[in-house]
Amino acid sequence: MRPPEARERVREFFLDGRAHCLREFLQRYGLSEKEAYAALYRGWKEGLLLRTKKPILQSEKVFHGRNSTTSHIRPYHLYIWKTGVSSLFLDGLEYVPYSIQNLDPRGGGVLSKAKMILNFLKEHSDKAWFSREIVNALKDKGVKIADVMSAARRYAKKDMLYIRGYKTDRRQTPFQQGFLLTWLDKTKPWQQAIDGALVRTDVALDGKASQTPIAHRIRRIRNIVYETSRLGEVVSVAYLQNTLGCNRPRDGWRLETGYGALLRDT
Repeated sequence: MRPPEARERVREFFLDGRAHCLREFLQRYGLSEKEAYAALYRGWKEGLLLRTKKPILQSEKVFHGRNSTTSHIRPYHLYIWKTGVSSLFLDGLEYVPYSIQNLDPRGGGVLSKAKMILNFLKEHSDKAWFSREIVNALKDKGVKIADVMSAARRYAKKDMLYIRGYKTDRRQTPFQQGFLLTWLDKTKPWQQAIDGALVRTDVALDGKASQTPIAHRIRRIRNIVYETSRLGEVVSVAYLQNTLGCNRPRDGWRLETGYGALLRDT
């Protein structure tokens, strides 16, 4: 869409004197989101429109299938035709003209929370961090737990961060202190980057009560078996039973039930 055409559509759309958002504009003219944003941004920059100083946050649900739904926060701005005033207060919202100071992070203004979180993990890439630890480290900058996980999922899709939690057969859930996050070094081969991330998250989890009892006992079994195999010895079921303090089944140890018995509490 050419600038003169875009300018005319903006003028026509805002003749009613009301505030409108990007979605309303693109639906009216059948534009793509990129075309609609470019037209409104240009109208704001050229002084035709005023825009809300702060983005409005709206909770939305996204459906991924019959039994899958996620929620996210959608930030958006409202625009209104500029009628000879430098700024405007309407319905509790402040509308301002274009300036560098009035740009939000997505428009190239102040450093976004997502970028702060990414920079923090990059600068402290020698360890893994629980999401609540990141919140505590950046709370003076207004970072909240939702900001951390929103940024983490976004950058994880770009293979820049690694996220670790409890893994079940269907999903991954947070530890007691939140998900574990760590930087992925893209200068290394992918397998080496993942191996490094796993080591750092293992260190962060070591000795933490955030592990489930089952996971903790499985890790102990693994460590015992690894230690004895390195010594050239064979570990017996009885030794594991005594070391872990597991109950002995009434009908004795059996191959098909012994593993489950090893995981029982005393």
